[in-house]
Amino acid sequence: MLYCCVSFSQKEMCFENVSLQEALMKARQENKPLFVYCYTSYGLSMYMSDKVLKNKKVTDLLSSKFICVCVNCEVDGIKVVEDVLKYSLKITPVFLIVRPDGAIQHKMPAIKGVDNFIHQIELGLNQNTCWESKHQRYLDGAMSKKELVDYYLLLKHLGEKEARVAYEKLNILLTDEDRVQANFWNLTFESEYNSVEFKFLLANLFVFKQNVGDEEVENFVFSLCKRVVNHYYGLLMTNFLQDMEKAKLAFKELISYISCLDVKNKDHLLDQVMILNYYSEGDMSQVLNVLDTVLGTDADQTTMAMGIRLVERKGNKEDLQRIIAFEDDLLAKSPEKSRMAIQKVFDRIKGKM
Repeated sequence: MLYCCVSFSQKEMCFENVSLQEALMKARQENKPLFVYCYTSYGLSMYMSDKVLKNKKVTDLLSSKFICVCVNCEVDGIKVVEDVLKYSLKITPVFLIVRPDGAIQHKMPAIKGVDNFIHQIELGLNQNTCWESKHQRYLDGAMSKKELVDYYLLLKHLGEKEARVAYEKLNILLTDEDRVQANFWNLTFESEYNSVEFKFLLANLFVFKQNVGDEEVENFVFSLCKRVVNHYYGLLMTNFLQDMEKAKLAFKELISYISCLDVKNKDHLLDQVMILNYYSEGDMSQVLNVLDTVLGTDADQTTMAMGIRLVERKGNKEDLQRIIAFEDDLLAKSPEKSRMAIQKVFDRIKGKM
């Protein structure tokens, strides 16, 4: 049998310390819906457990409306949910609202923010807005385009296979004019770097900015580019980058994407891409030239750390000497709390000379 994790204090949260089967029996006896929290001890489950489920507004709502139970998916919870509720979990955390007869009425992925979480529970309690109702409208082909977008995103967040089918339906229904509208921004906002949606966004950047807002659109593009920069930096630092020529093309592409933006820290990210590009070409001298320029402006900590660590890995003694020459200036321009760590880096590099 599955029991609540010890950290789930009943004084803080309102989950029954019983198995899923026992909780369902109690829900039938009291004719109340069952609220099931399918969790792990890592990732978004930690956030939901610590920041959302312990909130008094949440516990008051759950204790008044449901029989609540949590299921540990690191043990045999996935199998138990499938056996008892006939539902195949694909991701965690997932929240289920189950009727006393055992039928799933509502499904929810992790939701940030107490008020947003409560709102989703309230939607799940309403027969007209719960997942079950939406699913029936989806099967009947009665959804509007906007409803279908929202339903597709829900399926995607739940990790369900039907998400791919819903996505294909959307591709047939949505026109290019639809896609640039603010009502459908969520579809683009969920896209990945260099996906079809992302490339469509870049090709229609001006229209998106008009309809959705400059700051929203540009910050989104910037965040995806930053994620890719960090990804390639990690690959280069661990020698896991297999296709260097493909990476070089990616760096040039990133430069063109970032250059067209007007956002804070744009220049820092461009400097980081230039560092990665020169490093991939084995040109430590050019990496150091970029660092020299950065140090002469605002000495951005992230950019300096990236360049110094890369040169430290593959630079020759002359390159390391140039890094050491940055020491006094970088320490003077760095926050006091960072200086000890920076000094250790320089001491380590000096030890290699």
